[in-house]
Amino acid sequence: MLALQTLGTVALSETVQVHIHTVGYGMGAKDSDGWTPVKTIPDGFICPAVVNKYNWDKAAAGQFAESSDEFYLRQIDNTIQAKRKGHNADWGMNLAFACHRGGDQDAKCHTLVVGGSHDAGVATYDASNEAWSKAFAVPAGYTCPAFVTKHNWHKVAAGMHADIDDKFHVRQSETTVHVRRDGGDKNWGMVLAFDCCVPDSTATKYQVGDECHPSKCEDWECTQWCACFEQSVEDAGQYAAQCAVVDADACSC
Repeated sequence: MLALQTLGTVALSETVQVHIHTVGYGMGAKDSDGWTPVKTIPDGFICPAVVNKYNWDKAAAGQFAESSDEFYLRQIDNTIQAKRKGHNADWGMNLAFACHRGGDQDAKCHTLVVGGSHDAGVATYDASNEAWSKAFAVPAGYTCPAFVTKHNWHKVAAGMHADIDDKFHVRQSETTVHVRRDGGDKNWGMVLAFDCCVPDSTATKYQVGDECHPSKCEDWECTQWCACFEQSVEDAGQYAAQCAVVDADACSC
């Protein structure tokens, strides 16, 4: 069983700095899956899902400040662990990053870290394979987007791939999610992470499984906009930014 290691006395400000070291820095052995021992952080703080050179403390990283290493973080309440992407071995840099005090938006959204296609369990693609990822769990009541692109994935997690034109389909059934990369090659190297959120129950009459749920809007044809569009949803800003509301007259609704 992993022992808890605390940060000591920390002033509860808007951010808190977390340091997670390797065996070489006296942090102790990792478990068989590569996760570091548990550290505690103050209650109410939210840590990033992925840490890389775009959001780690470069001063702490020192000579490794521009390294291409990436780390997944696993947070349960006020406990945090780190795992180096693609490796179960130790690492040499001093890993430090900021966690922020959570707000209402943090409570309404859950960051799902899928990772690369290898992490997602996608086999080498061939024409007879639909290439959906393994199942990922999301909390009950949270809705994931139907599609994930540069408009709604986590750009820090994506790193150097933050603004590429990849597109991912998301298939959700209650608390289970699968993803698939659109296009010919179904494998990908970027760390894919995106938010699944609690929908505003006052904004739409549709449920997550319905074709007319706002999360499906990017895939609607003109006639579906006629059938599905709700002004209350538009007023509440629930349609994704990449969805274009078609003029009703143009659709002959």
